[in-house]
Amino acid sequence: MEETTRYVRTASGSVMKITDSGSTTVLPDGAVEITAEEYEATLAAIQAASDQKAADERAQELAAKKDAYDALIAAGIPEASARQISGYTPQEQPGQDEPGAGKTTVELPAGSDQPAA
Repeated sequence: MEETTRYVRTASGSVMKITDSGSTTVLPDGAVEITAEEYEATLAAIQAASDQKAADERAQELAAKKDAYDALIAAGIPEASARQISGYTPQEQPGQDEPGAGKTTVELPAGSDQPAA
C-alpha cells in the first residue's frame, strides 16, 4: 500500500503531519487539512515564538541578576561576593575582544630595539 501524508491544523492551532498507508485516519474534532506549505509556515512561526519567549525569559533572568548584583555593590558587598551571591557576571566592555583592542602598538625605528624618542 502506498503511504500518504496529510497535514492538519487542530482546533487549538497546533499542526500535525499524518502519514498513513491506506487506512482511513480520523481527524481530531475541529481539525482541518492544510497544505504542506501552511504546515511548514506554521511550524516556523511556532518555533520563532518559542525562541523569542526563551530569549525574553533569559533577558528577564539576567536583568534580575544584575539588579541583585547592583544592590549588593551599593550595600558595600565586595564585587567578587556580589557576583557569587547574585549569579551575575559583569559583561566585558564592548570591543574588548576585537583583535588589537586595548593594545598599544609602538613602531621601532629600523635596526633599533628601542622606541623613537
